[in-house]
Amino acid sequence: MDLLLGADCGATHLRVGLVSQEGKLLAAKKVASPLRTNSDQFGQILFELAEQLWQQQKKKSAKLLGVGIGVPGPLDPQKGLILPASNLHNQQPLQLLMQLRSLTTSLINAETPILFDRDTNIALLGEIWQGAARGNQNVVMLTVGTGVGGAMQINGQLFRGQHYRAGEIGHMIISSFSKVKCGLGHQGCLEGLVQQAADEEELSLWLGLGVTNIVQIFDPQMIIFGGGQAAYKRFLPQVIKVARSHCPESLLNKIRICYAEQGELSGVYGAAKLVLENLQ
Repeated sequence: MDLLLGADCGATHLRVGLVSQEGKLLAAKKVASPLRTNSDQFGQILFELAEQLWQQQKKKSAKLLGVGIGVPGPLDPQKGLILPASNLHNQQPLQLLMQLRSLTTSLINAETPILFDRDTNIALLGEIWQGAARGNQNVVMLTVGTGVGGAMQINGQLFRGQHYRAGEIGHMIISSFSKVKCGLGHQGCLEGLVQQAADEEELSLWLGLGVTNIVQIFDPQMIIFGGGQAAYKRFLPQVIKVARSHCPESLLNKIRICYAEQGELSGVYGAAKLVLENLQ
């Protein structure tokens, strides 16, 4: 049974998993993310985790078909570069693909496909493949963690935008009168307001207004919440209540709003699916 390696690395955690072509997660590990503190060790850490997971498999004769990796944007996926990002505080691009290609193991070599995408895109891709969004064509995902990210599937296709920057839902302006700024300096954007929310009620207010805008702009089949904050599964009822006070109820009632079914592993599934799509 040939396998896929999916890696989801944000500002806080690196999650790596081995996934079958049918979408079964066979093994996974989670460690602290190296991207903020020792990004030059990203490749070494990833390869070591991959080897550990591989050694747990009974069929050592299996082949690794490729490596999919989700990382924070802005991103140049072809070159494997993370461009300067507020959540990572990197002043220069992080050359992850070059770093990975300088390393080889018995499992991963120069011929192994290595593919990159934004972490929010792969989280949504994971939910489309093996999660809450299965069978849906028009989906918006919000990831609420260190920052607020977003991703969109439109008519069955992930929408990445002309310059690979689509989905920055966290930077929509919610309150132009607010003095709160995000790490990029945007005043009154959703991300900044969520990051500095005083309590869960205020968090739900800002997310509810974000949902209102998403509903009015995209009219999706569903809106999925993922990321670290969503793991607590507390804020959604209040978010929907806020949205109901601003959206036409006839429209909102047609849209399913839910948490990510695969939780913190959505990105692992999505990164594996990224490889699978490349092979087809």
